[in-house]
Amino acid sequence: MDNPNSWKEANEYTQQIIKEFPEYEMDSERLLQESITKFYPSIKIEVERIVKQWNLIVREMIRNETGLKLQHNEQYVQIPVRVQNGFPTAIKDIINKFQHPELWNLFLGRHRIQDTIPGFQIVNENYKHLNKVIANYPNYEDLAHMEKFMSKLFESLSFDEMFLDLKSLKVDLLGAYLFKKGEVIIHCDVIAFLALVYKIPLNCLTIIALTHELAHAYTHLGMDIDGIDWDTEAFSNSDLEVIEGMAQFYTHVISEKMESKQPGVNYAFNELLLHQSAPYLLHLKWLKDRKRVGEIMRQTILEFRRIQVGRLIEFEGILYKKHHDFKS
Repeated sequence: MDNPNSWKEANEYTQQIIKEFPEYEMDSERLLQESITKFYPSIKIEVERIVKQWNLIVREMIRNETGLKLQHNEQYVQIPVRVQNGFPTAIKDIINKFQHPELWNLFLGRHRIQDTIPGFQIVNENYKHLNKVIANYPNYEDLAHMEKFMSKLFESLSFDEMFLDLKSLKVDLLGAYLFKKGEVIIHCDVIAFLALVYKIPLNCLTIIALTHELAHAYTHLGMDIDGIDWDTEAFSNSDLEVIEGMAQFYTHVISEKMESKQPGVNYAFNELLLHQSAPYLLHLKWLKDRKRVGEIMRQTILEFRRIQVGRLIEFEGILYKKHHDFKS
């Protein structure tokens, strides 16, 4: 029997992709994509470069954390990663609610507008010294007015309603794991969009997306010491909170350990958490007791994968029993 709260039910909806912007039917999508290219002229190439740089590193870190491998004896599973333009259906619906698509450039640039305000403040505070470094400059009143104008403009460019809509979603936005194909998709346009509106470095957000989607793939197709993976139907029909919780758990742990390699990744992960819904936050309580948490999670997943259709209550029952056993 299908599970109405399954990961599959949520993700089969979001994995419908609008592939390239000439096919976009709505002006808001087309204008948003055009605005993104103003900030990131070669966004797909840039994200592909980041994915290529970090792909093997992330896979090795996931293997080390999970103990799961894509090769056992003569068995070998390939998990390709593909970078793709366009917006998944879930976020496309939110984008098309935006009432003033002609203003995308201003809205996407709101944090750059914010960054100019301290500059105006410094200039105004040192106005009497300007003649020593530049011959022609506006009068003090005009500069003071511009500082106030930029502050007011930043405050007016509010994404509050869209933030709430995005936070309500219970699906992956930055990428997708196509469990029927065993393939990872990275949504470069979505990464660029959210990097701008959340003020998160593009490279760090890309690494987070790659780690999360590969964590899905490894918990599904990764083989344990006996060469056993997770049955595809059982994986996809398990509770949404379990599947996303596991991916988030490993993304969280790896983002912390990656700080020495790429400063800012853990910041990006935690900043993104502020804008995510309950299934993406559940893992935080699993991390409260850090003592041997990695080994406990590994053993929990191995046992849980043998359950044909896994519910959250079963997963947490195994997890908390493992914690108790290790403390005893």
